[in-house]
Amino acid sequence: MSENENEIIQEMSKSYKFKLPTQLLLLIFIMIGMFIGLEFAPFSLETKIASFVILLGLVFPVIVNVRTKWRSAIALGLWGASSLLIIIWTIDFVLIDNIAAIGLYIAFLEIVLIEFLHHVGIEIIEKNRTGYIVGTILGVIFFVSISIFLYQMSLSYIIYFGIPLAVIFVYAILPERKI
Repeated sequence: MSENENEIIQEMSKSYKFKLPTQLLLLIFIMIGMFIGLEFAPFSLETKIASFVILLGLVFPVIVNVRTKWRSAIALGLWGASSLLIIIWTIDFVLIDNIAAIGLYIAFLEIVLIEFLHHVGIEIIEKNRTGYIVGTILGVIFFVSISIFLYQMSLSYIIYFGIPLAVIFVYAILPERKI
């Protein structure tokens, strides 16, 4: 797309957005609703707090739809906190006793956290040399972790499934256009 087409699309989408005070008020109402819902849930306080932060990390980028440094910083902070809570939560509650499960867990977690980062609206991989290097490194980590899982079944599964899945993963995380 050319720059004019991007400007036209952004101008058209402005009329469908609420003003910032309305967005913040809507976010506050949603936070109060989440709090009340979690207050009556039969979970421990630790689980309630983790759930609230993860839900807030998912809801905030959708509700607050302005492009400022503050919004990006808050969204990235919520992403980091949610990511850390997801990692800690699964380490605490999921029993991982073999190496294949650890490999699959790392691959799954990498996919979830990168897609969560895309949901936040922050593109960390740019379409340049550095972006391709980061994409390749993330792809290698994914390939190694999925290969650890597939090796338990057969070495040929790594060739038939591991390599194509790693290529699809790298293709999915590379940006389609310059932002």
